[in-house]
Amino acid sequence: MVALEGESSGYGRTGERHAVTQVRSVRVVAFSSDRYSDAWKPFAKLLERFWPDRPWPLVIVTNEVGAEIPGLHVITTGTDIGWGEAAARALESVPEEIVLVLMEDYFALAPWDTPFLIRALEAFSDDRVQYLRLSPVPPPSRPMDGLPWGPHDPGSPYRFSLQASLVRRNYLTERARKRKTPWEFELCETGDPERVHLSVVSGISPCPYTIAIRRGHIWQNEALLHCASLGIVCPDPIFQQK
Repeated sequence: MVALEGESSGYGRTGERHAVTQVRSVRVVAFSSDRYSDAWKPFAKLLERFWPDRPWPLVIVTNEVGAEIPGLHVITTGTDIGWGEAAARALESVPEEIVLVLMEDYFALAPWDTPFLIRALEAFSDDRVQYLRLSPVPPPSRPMDGLPWGPHDPGSPYRFSLQASLVRRNYLTERARKRKTPWEFELCETGDPERVHLSVVSGISPCPYTIAIRRGHIWQNEALLHCASLGIVCPDPIFQQK
């Protein structure tokens, strides 16, 4: 059973509602597991600092561990049933049409560009668009005239990635359920030409972040130093990269 702890009004921390919330419903979903619960507080604190006008509610998906962290609500999926199935079950409990996908160790480095993110939702006015990557790693196959994003051709490497992205919830649920791990989720596939994937062009990132944890559970120096400079507590340095 999937349990959702708490709800949010859809207002940013400043209390301002953006007009686009009346047009496109969005929820920010950070995927995690109980093993990485030590990342949740710094993750939430950094988002609060660098995305204070966040217009959409934020949840984190995990197994059984709850959390009382301001601005962060938890979806628990129960005992470990595999990443893909857990992600799919959690997404089925999310009512919004579009989700902004994050991972719990995407630590915000600088202000996130809410107007850009709102503009990005315009891409979904085309029903063929299913996915728009917000971190250009890798960049799109080619640019589109006058737009800050371009398409990923079917079959191109990492056409679907778990970097920060806007994705139609139903499509994300369908794809996640077929994959056991995040790494399988990102494997190249021939792609459905009727389903368009986009990515912001190289050099443009509306949500700059660093990946705080790599190779299992090794905390990266950049993330630790960044948090320390802001007075945000991170785990014991025993997890730090040597």
